[in-house]
Amino acid sequence: GQVPLNQVASVNVEDARTLTVAPWEQGMVPKIEKAIMTSDLGLNPSSAGNVIRVPMPMLTEETRKGYIKQARSEAEHARVAVRNVRRDANGDFKSLLKDK
Repeated sequence: GQVPLNQVASVNVEDARTLTVAPWEQGMVPKIEKAIMTSDLGLNPSSAGNVIRVPMPMLTEETRKGYIKQARSEAEHARVAVRNVRRDANGDFKSLLKDK
């Protein structure tokens, strides 16, 4: 099965373009490295002992636009969720006022 990375290792920022992944169990190093490689993120991790270094690729105009599009989509989903909660709460409030 799949387990979130932050549940089997600590992930830290080494410098502006490098992440370090330090698994809590030595045996997890090759599994984590393989999972990062087979993800469709275009990352090439390299392990040195029990630490995996993940260099982050430079942002291209294309990936930047993709990230912007994704962020806008997430923000819109959040706005819709807030509107729905607000609408439900207002409905509940109005029905409580009616019942008085």
